[in-house]
This record gives sequence, C-alpha cells and structure tokens, in this order.
Amino acid sequence: MAASDSPAKATAAEPAPLQHKDHHSAQVKGHVKKDGAGGKFTFGKVGDEDGPAVLDKGDPNYDSEAEEEKKTKAERKSEAKEAAIAAAGVASAEAAAVLENADSLPPAKTFESMGQRLYSGQVKSESNKYVWVILQGEDAPRIVGTYSTKEKARAKVEAVISKENDVLKVGWKEEPEDTWKCNCDTVRIDQYPVDPKL
Repeated sequence: MAASDSPAKATAAEPAPLQHKDHHSAQVKGHVKKDGAGGKFTFGKVGDEDGPAVLDKGDPNYDSEAEEEKKTKAERKSEAKEAAIAAAGVASAEAAAVLENADSLPPAKTFESMGQRLYSGQVKSESNKYVWVILQGEDAPRIVGTYSTKEKARAKVEAVISKENDVLKVGWKEEPEDTWKCNCDTVRIDQYPVDPKL
C-alpha cells in the first residue's frame, strides 16, 4: 500500500463532510415579514385594515390635494396672525391717541373715570336704588357677584371664604369691615348705584 493510499492521508486531502445544520432556518426568498400576525398568505394585524397612517408620494392612494389644503390652511392661519399683529400695532397707536385726548373730555365721558368714580363709592343713584356687589382684587377689582341686600352678599362671601379656608388653607381674614384679605387676594362688599349720577 502506498503512502497515498493510506486512509489518514486521504482524509486530510478530501474536504470534510458538512456538519448537519438546519438549512431551512434562513429563508432568503424575500418573503414579507408578517410581524407575528396571521399565517401563510395573511398580511397585517387586527386594526391594520385601513392601511398605513402615512402614505408615501409614490403610493397610488396618495392624495396631493389634501396636502395642498393643509398648506393653504397653514398659510391662511399665518396671514391671519400677521393681520392681527398689524392691526394691534394700529390699535395701540390709536389707543395712545385716545388716551392723549381723554384728558380733554369731561370726567363722566370716559369708561375709566366712570369706573374710578363707581369704585370710590361716592356716586349716588338717580332712582335711589342700589345693589350690593362683591368685588375681587385690589388694584383693578372685578365684580364677581351682585345681590339685592348686603346680608345676601355677606353670606355668599362668608360661605366661599369658609370653604377656601377649610380646603385650601388660604387664611382669609376680615380686616376692615366688609373687606377680606389673604396672602393672594382681596375681596370686599360695596354698594353700587342703579342709574348712577356720573
């Protein structure tokens, strides 16, 4: 037997036999991934019936008019905003001019002076009728309630203050009579004339 006939040398020269591998695990046929939904010839999951939320411009279902409508809405919104800004500039210039000329008007002819006079409590009623109001705020108070009697107005203020002190721990205190203050607000009761003589 020659050296080339030996089984040991023959094994070294021949390629080794393939190990037993599962060749079916790697499919390279380009199948669509189903992402765990359905079986063979089934695509998508429950809820995917409407198709993708975003369509590509190359998609035959793509609607370019809808995109144009969105653009025009955005453009219209932008134009409206620019117009409002321009109008505000004109309005503020007009407001400045009005304020300059307001001093030449009689005191009862401007809303600001009317409000200041009503707030002072010195205005009388032409019909001798008055209402009781709850005013909130210190510098520019606003009316938050109107009542026919002082007792009704006071009862409402006391009910609200009691609840806010219990629940929110605000710390309302009546400082001068019919005026309540806490660390964040002021409320008072005042008499306002019906048909005021301004």
